Amino acid sequence: MGIVARSGNVISASMKVFAELSTVIGLHISRNILKSPQLSWALGLIARVAIMSVVNLYLLPNVYGVPYSATMGLLPLIGLFNIIQGLIAIALGHFLYVAIRKRLP
Repeated sequence: MGIVARSGNVISASMKVFAELSTVIGLHISRNILKSPQLSWALGLIARVAIMSVVNLYLLPNVYGVPYSATMGLLPLIGLFNIIQGLIAIALGHFLYVAIRKRLP
């Protein structure tokens, strides 16, 4: 609800939720199901880019009226944006986790 209150736009808030949730799902699958902490960041980013590409392929033409060909042309930039945003979110979350873990018994 805080994202909707801050942005005032339900669609952009849901896109943020999709982005963060897809990152967490990718991290979860890698760490807990595949048992590979080394691949967790990569799988988290791959999941984020893949899911957000599908979300943008639907929303940009159907909600915002962006032509499909322009949407296809924007996908590499949207993917790069999601990689950068995902790296920031994962890195900050990881370093926060490590700091808290060190201080708890």
